[in-house]
Amino acid sequence: TDQQREQGESLETQKSRLLQYAEGRGFNPRIYEDGGFSACDTNRPKFKRLLADIKENKIASVTITKLDRMSRNLRDVVELIYKVFDEHNVALHALDQQLDTSCSNGRFMINMLATVAQWERETTSERVKTDMHYRAGTGKWNGGPTPFGYTSYSAEARKSEEKGLNKEEALKRARLVCPEEKMLYPHPEHSLIVKKMFEKYIETKSQRAITHWLNDSNHKTPRGTTWATSSVSRILRNPVYIGKMVYGKRVSSKASKKIKKRPEEEWIKADGIHSPIIDEATFKKVQAIIKSQTKNPVRHASEYLLSGLLRCGKCGGKMNGFYKERNGHAWSYYRCTNHTHKGNTVCKGNLIDSGKIEKAVIDTLHEVHKGQELVELRKALELFNKKARFDSTPLKTEKDKLEKENRKILQGKDNLIKHLEDDTIASADYKRRCKELDETLQKNTFRIQVIDDQL
Repeated sequence: TDQQREQGESLETQKSRLLQYAEGRGFNPRIYEDGGFSACDTNRPKFKRLLADIKENKIASVTITKLDRMSRNLRDVVELIYKVFDEHNVALHALDQQLDTSCSNGRFMINMLATVAQWERETTSERVKTDMHYRAGTGKWNGGPTPFGYTSYSAEARKSEEKGLNKEEALKRARLVCPEEKMLYPHPEHSLIVKKMFEKYIETKSQRAITHWLNDSNHKTPRGTTWATSSVSRILRNPVYIGKMVYGKRVSSKASKKIKKRPEEEWIKADGIHSPIIDEATFKKVQAIIKSQTKNPVRHASEYLLSGLLRCGKCGGKMNGFYKERNGHAWSYYRCTNHTHKGNTVCKGNLIDSGKIEKAVIDTLHEVHKGQELVELRKALELFNKKARFDSTPLKTEKDKLEKENRKILQGKDNLIKHLEDDTIASADYKRRCKELDETLQKNTFRIQVIDDQL
């Protein structure tokens, strides 16, 4: 981040210090760098690679500049040290905090610092949340994806960088178009498209018709893709286009990390400080039409065996079943959803009689089922599974025994450290006993890896 660069903690600075430390101790270092990822959790690609290498016994020790470079979550840190690092006999060092997990004092300090790191993270999160609620209450935009029809300082800067400008020039150009950061400005072209969408909906009362018009006119979504009715629906319902700000519609669960919708009475609603694109009378008219057309979905068991399984041979989209009756005649077909929902521009259309395609698939499955090769394969698989279950039992028992022994060895090493601190064991005896325990630990760990491969 900019703050890290100002404080001299950039990735390059961290790498330089770590490599210097490794060189001084004769290590054979490998850098695991996750640029642009937060350490609020351990969901980072290179960090996952590090853990995989530890489990494959490729790592002797891990060195970081500070404990919070690994994670600022206390539970993550404790679990990593005691469940991963200890199990694979890997030491952890932190340059700025003089930490070393090979001794009890180091473990105590790590628990303390991890607690402080998590407290700082949660305090910062609370401050940011309070600030965002305040901004929303005063009608300010809190950032995020720029609504179609508007542009922003960050969106203009990103667009200029994609065109090949360097970062400094891109920011200068963005400032000319959008003088204030985190402020919405009507986009000269897209705002006209939004106006047309509202007008067409009042005229046609069909979101699908608007979707087809957008795609036929080669208008793209903010991501540069074709339009779908769901995207059109979101725009028609969004009060941002009449100069309103709504914040806090959804909340994420800390336990499940799933996002769910909040009750409307808990939303923060305010008059925005940005310019509206649509007048309130037009917006109200559109909402009234949407409300009149909204029906509670009635779910029935599908009579179409292959809905969602069939793929259109022209565009690759899903094909779903539909039924049509006219003048006493009935038709039952599968049709391409891209053609239906997005229009001719995306797919020219594909129809197939439901009875014919379902019969073809069922007949093919019957032929496969009757085939002798399938019967022989099933028998072979059953025999293999039976043998595998028989062979795996003693291996699992041996693995459990070795893991239990490793836990006792680690506990024994902790006890030796305490005896050394209490001066109840000679230094030479301590070193000799530690060496014996380490050799057994290494031998057990290697055997566990072999068992895992066999299992």
